[in-house]
Amino acid sequence: MKKLNRTIIEKLFAPHIYERGLAYYNRDRVQGLSFNKQKEVWFAEVAGTQDYYVEVDVSNMEAGTLKTYCECPAFEMYDTCKHL
Repeated sequence: MKKLNRTIIEKLFAPHIYERGLAYYNRDRVQGLSFNKQKEVWFAEVAGTQDYYVEVDVSNMEAGTLKTYCECPAFEMYDTCKHL
């Protein structure tokens, strides 16, 4: 499996979304970050307006795709958010 690094992650988001998400991470708003090796999925709870469950499926990363999910309203509307 190809390794994720900061450069790869940064390229997945618009600059303002990436910066806000990084600030959330640096302020310890990401809790329970875990990786399911069998399914190749990262998941966590992120504290925003409320706590949101997030998931990043990296099982098809070799093919150049990630599948993401967040419970927040922004993700529902735009398919991306700072919580991811």
